[in-house]
Amino acid sequence: MGFSPVQNTFSRKYDKPIAFATVQLPAGVTQYGPGVNYLYPISFQGQAKPLFRETSNENFMTTYQGILNYTGSVGKSEFTGLLVTEYRKVRWQSFYAERVNYDLSFDELDFGGTAPADSRVGGSSGGQKQLGYVYRLNYGYAGKYFAEAAGRYDGSYVFAPGHRFGFFPSFSVAWRLSEESFIKNNFSWIDNLKLRASYGQVGNYPSGGQYQYLSQFGVNANSSVIGGSTTQGVAENLQGNPAITWERAKKTDVAVEGSFWNGALGIEVDYFYEKRSNFLVNQSGVIPSEYGVTIGQVNGGILSNSGIDLTLSSYKQFENGLRLDVRGTLTFAKSKVIQKFENAATYNNPNRRETGRPLGEQFGLVSTGYYTLDDFVDPTLKSLALKPGVPVPNYGAVKPGDIKYADINSASFDGKPDGKVDANDRTDIGNPEIPQIIYSLGPHLTYKNFDLDLLFQGTGRSSLQLSGFYAFPFNESGSATEAVYLDHWTPTNPNATYPRVQATPSSNNTQFSTHWMRNNAYIRLKSAELGYTFSKKLLGKAFSSLRIYSAGQNLFLWTPWMKEKIDPENAGNFQNYFQQKVITFGLNATF
Repeated sequence: MGFSPVQNTFSRKYDKPIAFATVQLPAGVTQYGPGVNYLYPISFQGQAKPLFRETSNENFMTTYQGILNYTGSVGKSEFTGLLVTEYRKVRWQSFYAERVNYDLSFDELDFGGTAPADSRVGGSSGGQKQLGYVYRLNYGYAGKYFAEAAGRYDGSYVFAPGHRFGFFPSFSVAWRLSEESFIKNNFSWIDNLKLRASYGQVGNYPSGGQYQYLSQFGVNANSSVIGGSTTQGVAENLQGNPAITWERAKKTDVAVEGSFWNGALGIEVDYFYEKRSNFLVNQSGVIPSEYGVTIGQVNGGILSNSGIDLTLSSYKQFENGLRLDVRGTLTFAKSKVIQKFENAATYNNPNRRETGRPLGEQFGLVSTGYYTLDDFVDPTLKSLALKPGVPVPNYGAVKPGDIKYADINSASFDGKPDGKVDANDRTDIGNPEIPQIIYSLGPHLTYKNFDLDLLFQGTGRSSLQLSGFYAFPFNESGSATEAVYLDHWTPTNPNATYPRVQATPSSNNTQFSTHWMRNNAYIRLKSAELGYTFSKKLLGKAFSSLRIYSAGQNLFLWTPWMKEKIDPENAGNFQNYFQQKVITFGLNATF
């Protein structure tokens, strides 16, 4: 029992000045002379004469850390404690000098042009300071009851004075029921059974960069006219928020974990709830445009996230020597936007309101099919006027084969059609791109000297909006996919998957809508490996061990609700290649 010696550490890292030189030479443009076989210069690109620059960069980082540990016991009670303090200071600086208009290509500053405009110097510097205190206290009794209290008190240069420090405590308790006599004496098939619960807070830096508490200014070239000449001026581009402080997440977790029948079944179930507050949001619609300056973000967002984590494991040993081990995981998590600065156009429209819905919920128009000749006054289409009662889209003229949208709301948000299709008719049409369900299954088979490892992974409850050339033929002078070519609207194919093909995609057919929304749930065989280990009898004395194997990655993908050839994990960047399918062969040998 007692305190361990205080551990004091001090480190100082200094990167020696990194000096390097840059030389830019004029780039000559040449061409063949008419009727002759030699090159002659016709022009130069860049500087007419060489430029030379010398740059020096320096970096300093100093860290102080002190650690104090305590370990003790009284009877069946055990105690541990930890105190840590750390201070970190970082400073860097950069400097350069350059000359232009060199007559001779000497890499010395003295040989450059002598005019004042031929010489330039510049530099920058910056620094960081961080201070943190950490504590942790643990208590255990008889290997059955456990408790922990921990916390951090951190300060950072990122925030303004008075808002730099934040305290983030955490607490946890656990009860190992399998050590209780009423379990041991009556349920011999229980190997381990534990209940645990925890609560804690975590602090995060604000997204969007550092020094957001300071206003940002820019230099404008033509700000005013003085004496008949334009002059530079300084203008405020962003009004800082000196009250910005730590984003804070409060997390609660309740769980049960256990193993049974000598490890034949393992289970771990967690229920978690997280409430994030103080995360930065834009103040949309709060300040009128007449204010003249963009205002910074504020700690005004509140978001919750809750769900379960489930892990199951098992094994089975068969009489013929085959053994199967399997492990599966499942996570379900659903977020909810509790508070944000939302403009009136969406907040006052129940169909478009983001507050109260999952973060990243997707909104758009509802497709009801395609326009047909019956929707137009003139069947010859010399006039593209629509019949009375057919909603008029606010996205340009339409023809048969263009996407038709539902008129579900008016500008007064009363839920009544108003005869036109516009932004007021948008509603929630899809889950967020981030999956709410993530799962995996990893079976492992061994039979004699053979072994097989597989890993399946998949997701559910997520949506993907098609765009770009995957959805719109000839978009940005691109081509068309085979799927569009085979199944686009024509008078003889009125129930096609894709609308009529145009030389340039129309505004009406490229709207964010259910027509292009896809359920991108998938199952992927992420990896597989088959191996064989040679017995020592076969190897003799040549090897200590020898194993040959074949392994593959991204071997199989199934997207049951999306026929487009798109990797569902690309998350909106459809023009990327699929994840590569890789197959390797190899051997492991020891001598």
